[in-house]
Amino acid sequence: MDKQKLLRSFETDEEKLVFAHLLDLFGAAVKNRKTVFSSFLDPVSISKCGRIFEHNLPPFFVMKIFGGAGNCERQMICFSPQPDDETDLAFPISALEITYNKKFSKKLTHRDFLGSILALGIERKKVGDITVFDGGALVYTASDMADYIIYNLERVGNTPVSVKIANSETTFSEEGQEGHEIRKTVSSLRIDAVISACFKLSRADAAALVQAERVFVNWKLAAKASKLAEEGETITVRGFGRIAIKEIVGKSKKDKLVINVWVS
Repeated sequence: MDKQKLLRSFETDEEKLVFAHLLDLFGAAVKNRKTVFSSFLDPVSISKCGRIFEHNLPPFFVMKIFGGAGNCERQMICFSPQPDDETDLAFPISALEITYNKKFSKKLTHRDFLGSILALGIERKKVGDITVFDGGALVYTASDMADYIIYNLERVGNTPVSVKIANSETTFSEEGQEGHEIRKTVSSLRIDAVISACFKLSRADAAALVQAERVFVNWKLAAKASKLAEEGETITVRGFGRIAIKEIVGKSKKDKLVINVWVS
């Protein structure tokens, strides 16, 4: 790979630093034929960098992307020789359950949880997705930070909290998470039409967000505003939120499409 040519394809210094770091990891993995993991990356980095490495993997090498669960936005990239056993690719990610007594506290937000974790001196790249539910949050973090957070995070804001490793069987319903389910009528399933309806934007403004590379479908950069959304997909719009397509109900009396979505 031509490092300098590829670096010029990134617009910001931050993006260039992330790619350069991944390129070093990739080089070490190939040279030493060992498995390496990145820190947590945002969707833009995952999408842009992932495409480059995906097309430059040497024979018998794999690239895996994971964030702790199947629907995570912030994820790690793994470069590895073709493993004999998938357990060789166990990502160094821990899930922490943070809870508080909601009777004696205001409702805590994503920003509250993230801010208190970073206030412990932990770098943002060590923290993955945070899913807020009624009375707490599920936090994905780099495994080497898990014990530190468990023993040192005593409060989120002014609210006392308890922290433990989340049970692998623990699930949190969407009803307890931040956001709400709504039914929308759209002229088509184009992602600009769905974004327009859910975030109350004009179609032109929604299409402009796609053009500005601020829209992701299932955490991959959306190339065209004309892409049709499908049931089960998640549309992430940076600066606005997420839209999960729960159900395509059918058509209205005016021959428009009716969809159920979860907006957060």
